[in-house]
Amino acid sequence: MQGGFIGKVKKVEESTKLAAIATLEADLKSEVEKELATQIPEGLVSLGNSIIYEFKELAQSDLSSSATLNREVTAYAIMLRKSDLSSKIISAFLSDAEEWQNIPAVVKDFSGLAITLGSTGLNEDPINIKLEGSVVAVADIDTKKLAETLTKLPRASISEAMKSYPGIETIKAAIRPIWKKSFPDSADKIYVEISG
Repeated sequence: MQGGFIGKVKKVEESTKLAAIATLEADLKSEVEKELATQIPEGLVSLGNSIIYEFKELAQSDLSSSATLNREVTAYAIMLRKSDLSSKIISAFLSDAEEWQNIPAVVKDFSGLAITLGSTGLNEDPINIKLEGSVVAVADIDTKKLAETLTKLPRASISEAMKSYPGIETIKAAIRPIWKKSFPDSADKIYVEISG
């Protein structure tokens, strides 16, 4: 037999140990989530419950008057491509909606979604996931194309021009200086702000 121990060792009460481990694991999860949030590549999103944690208990270390419990965490993060996720949602829920016909749509905020892993977790190939929650779809307006449409357009013609943009419900235009009757002659001088 090798690696044995002769002598006294501190014994931690089970309820105290479980409470300490729960606090330690919660702190580790919080640190991992903060660190991950700064490292998500452009164009990808990490949804709620998309981080899978594996904890390993390490040897207890004893100090003169206390015992320290040690845990090791390995974290796996499932990330999805925003454009693919948006397309899947739009295709599944808006493709047959009459009020969205001829209106390109997009989902930009995925914070209302959470992932549930399949029964075998990360051992599947491919991984089986279920998405739950809600998102808001908005009209996907090409602001560059809109600016080009407005170029040199008389202010009085704006309503007629907007008929080719079914995703726009209302438009407000501010032309400076106020005595000008038409938009600038260059799209680069037109600033478009989308709200809603």
